[in-house]
Amino acid sequence: MSHDLHDGPDDAVLYDGCAECDSRADQGIAGILNLDAQNVARLSSRMQAVEYGHGVAAYRSHNEARLGRELYYVSLLLERHPDVLR
Repeated sequence: MSHDLHDGPDDAVLYDGCAECDSRADQGIAGILNLDAQNVARLSSRMQAVEYGHGVAAYRSHNEARLGRELYYVSLLLERHPDVLR
């Protein structure tokens, strides 16, 4: 799948209206696995700011919000059940 040119905020991890970004968002948590390390870190930082209230922030696009919430759910799961990784 080719990646479209993005029209939107320069600092978004995923954009709306891009076939590849739409596809990644449609994949849920598996879509995060297709991001490079830098974008996972950016999404994680933004998720923490938005979902945990660590700063005044908002997701930059609908697709970014979809994956940000997926990452948030995994984060909550690991917080509530920390022994699962042992």
